[in-house]
Order: sequence, then structure tokens, then C-alpha cells
Amino acid sequence: MERVLDKLGPWHIPVVLLALTSSIPYGFFVMSLSYMAPRMSYWCKPPPNINDSLWMKLNEGVDLRCEFWKDNSTQKCHEWEYDHTEHESTLLEQWNAVCDQDWMLATAQSTIMFGALIGCFVFSHLSDWYGRRTSYLASLFVIITCGFGISYTTNFWMFCFLRLVMATGHGGKRASSALYTESVGATHRAMVTVGQDFGWCLGLLIIPIITYHVRDWVLIQRIIILPEFIFVVLACLVDESPKWLLSAGKYDECRALLAKIVKRNGIDRDEDVDIDAIMEESKTSLMLEKRSRKGTLIDLVRGWTICKLSISCWGQYAVIILLYYHMMYFIVDIGSDPYMGVVYMALLEIPTTAASWWVVRTFRRKPVYLWSYLLAIFSGIALLFSTEDSVMMRMVLANLGKMASMFLFNGLLVHVSECFPTKVRSVALGTSAMASRVGAMAAPFLKQIGIATAPWVPICVTISLCIVALLLSLLLPETFGKKLPDTFYEAKQMTRQSSASKGKSLLPPS
Repeated sequence: MERVLDKLGPWHIPVVLLALTSSIPYGFFVMSLSYMAPRMSYWCKPPPNINDSLWMKLNEGVDLRCEFWKDNSTQKCHEWEYDHTEHESTLLEQWNAVCDQDWMLATAQSTIMFGALIGCFVFSHLSDWYGRRTSYLASLFVIITCGFGISYTTNFWMFCFLRLVMATGHGGKRASSALYTESVGATHRAMVTVGQDFGWCLGLLIIPIITYHVRDWVLIQRIIILPEFIFVVLACLVDESPKWLLSAGKYDECRALLAKIVKRNGIDRDEDVDIDAIMEESKTSLMLEKRSRKGTLIDLVRGWTICKLSISCWGQYAVIILLYYHMMYFIVDIGSDPYMGVVYMALLEIPTTAASWWVVRTFRRKPVYLWSYLLAIFSGIALLFSTEDSVMMRMVLANLGKMASMFLFNGLLVHVSECFPTKVRSVALGTSAMASRVGAMAAPFLKQIGIATAPWVPICVTISLCIVALLLSLLLPETFGKKLPDTFYEAKQMTRQSSASKGKSLLPPS
């Protein structure tokens, strides 16, 4: 089957388009709250008989954003007025998510990470049961329905609920990405996998352009849903995964689809392709795979050697994603122009993604961890000593920290596959992805910690966690250029050999 799928042709056009662009709306979704509830000036609402200038004068020396002067003491505000110079309608104003209620924004942002976690779990099963394309279309239905529903909400908790359900749809899109990874051969699988990162980068680049021209949160919410209709059309043009049809026992449909691919891509003109022989070979491989016992979560914590690998991967993933999102939110908040800051960040993300994959393919795993964590730690320390006036310097330092997280993420993604044996490799990758969502859920609350304590506290927390993650990375064996372990014995032997060879050069092989 690989021989048929490996040659790209006209049949693959909608598949590749879907892979390269499908993550664009997720970039919109994650960043949208920063623009639907932007930073804006606000102050306690004055009594009806007092104008704004007199109100300011009466409360001179008082933080009028949250308190006002009354009866020789300060009183907490319960109503606010907002500056509409730059924004027409925002969630900040609709919820009064300021002062004691500023936790609302972090909660609303955290729900999308929790929803994505649920979506990955639910839709991965739906994808296995009912098909990749069916699951993908179902996730689009959830996103579109909840997305438009959000624009009509007036209640905070209803907003969070619909946003959480919408996030499950985005998680489902990611879980259903097997639709295109299984529709190409092994030599092109990396392209469609990295293509998802390209779509994410493009989404980050476009969202500030949209929100610069649209300053009403309702319109922003509706606009970011519109691209999903394009993906409905693309998904309808894409055939079901031939590998899923085979695994589901739909042999006649699989045979017909392979014949269609051969004809559309002109493979039969170049070489003789025996569809029946391919089907028999694929069925034999599938039978052998089904006979072997599947790995479980218990296998990842059975025995100290494998358990410490699992702990290291889970802990690092949580910290790396927390670092990534913390730096991303930090970039939006610094300076007076949150639009150009995100544009610069997105433009840097594309070459950084390419560079990170080059680093993974070129250098040993251990030095990548060491230098990337050190880059994150020292850029964080430099941020602690930078002043609020040095916007460009803070922007550069935050992007360096974010760049480090991308090197770490892609390095660990490959390293997990190299550390664990075949039976539990997919389980290890899946649980690591779940651990990363924990970091993503925690990231929005770092800003609230800074508000409740001091502005430097979130950076210190991130630096401390990076140091812990660096120590955890020492538990992993060096796997660069080594054969993937097929059994637990091979994985344990590789770990022991790596421990015994400590002290050798960390430089990449010549």
C-alpha cells in the first residue's frame, strides 16, 4: 500500500491542502481572547451628578480603576466605565472582568486547553470507530455550531462552556489528522505532520490583521469561524483513509479506493500495480499487528527504568508547553501595540519551526536539551532585569524563550519515539500530549499570579520549572542515530548503556 500512497499526484491535492491549512483556525481560536478582551483603560463609574473631570479630582491619589474615595475611606467599585477610543465592544466590558474579577479571562482561556484535551481523547476513539473523515466532519460541526453560539452569549459561564465544547472540536480535528497522515506514504508523512505547524503559524500571523480592522468581539468571533466552511468542502473532497478502511474490514471499499488512487495519480502508466497483491500483503500485516497485545498506561510505569523515562517526558512536556504559551501571552501584553508584536512572533515562528526540525535531524538529543533550556533560563533572567520601557528588548527576550520551547518540543517529540519500545510508543506519545495540555491550562493563570503578587513572580516560576525540566532531561538516554527499540529489554539496555557512557562528548557526531 505504501508504494501506491507514496507517489503524490492529483488525488493528494485536497489531502495536502487540508494538512497545510487545517490548523489556521486553531491559531485564531487560541489568540482571539487576547483581542476580544484586550487591555483598555477603565475607571470606577461616577455618580450621576458628578462629571468625569470632577470625579478624577475628588479621587486624586486613589487607584480609581478598582477603588474610589467615599466617607473618608476607600470603597470597592461595582460599576465601571471604559475607554472606547480603540475598541467598540469587548468581553472585558461585558463581564466587567477587572479588579477582583480579572480571573475570568484566565479561566476562559484555560477552558480551551482542557477542551482540546477532551477532544483529543473523544475524537481519537470516534476516528477509530467511524472513520477519519467522519470524525473530522463531526469536529467541524462542533466548531461551527459552538463558534456561532458563542457570539450570542451574554453569560460568562455559558461563554466558557461553549468555548470548551468548541475546543473539543479543535482537539478532534487534531486527533483526526490521521486522515492525511495515512493518505500519504512514509516519505511524505513528515511533510504533512510539520504542515500542521505551518497552519498554526499562519493563523497567528493572520489573527492580528483581522482584529486590527475589526474591534467588536462579536464580529471577531464570527469571522474566525468562517474558514471552517472551506474545510467542510475540502473534507468532502477527500476520500476516507485507505488504511482505516482496511483496518475496519471494508476490503472492497479499500480495493476500489486504491484503484482510484492508481488511476488518478497515473501510477499504472509508470509501473504494473497489482491491487489484489497489495491488499493481501496489507491484510497479512494487519493480522499480525492485531495478534500482538497492545500497550497500556500501566506498562509506562512498570519498572523504574521505563517509569523514569515516562516521568521525564511527562514533566518536560508540561513545562515546555507552559513556557511556550506563557511567552506568547507575554508578547501580547508588552508594549502599546499588541498587533505588531504578534505579527513579529508569527513571522519568527515559521523559520524557527524549520530550524528546530533541522536541529533535531542534525544534533544529539542531550545537547539540544541543555542549550535550549539554558536559552530559556537566561532569557527569563534577562527579562527579570529589563525595564518596562525597553519594549523591544523584552520582545526579543520573550521570543528567544519561545524559540527555545519550540526546539525543546520538537526534540522531545522525536525523542519519545526513540526511547520507548514499539508496543507502548503510541501510548507514550498520547500521554505526553495530555501532559502538555496541563501546562497549556496552567499558562493563563501565571499572569493572574503576577497581578496577585508581583510582576516578576511568573517569570521566576517559569525559570524554576525550566531548571526542574532540565534535570528531568538527564534521565533520558542518548538515542541519536540508534535503532528504535522494539522490546522493553532493548529500551532498558539502551538506557543503561547511555548511563554508563556519561562524560562523553556532547558535541554532535562528525
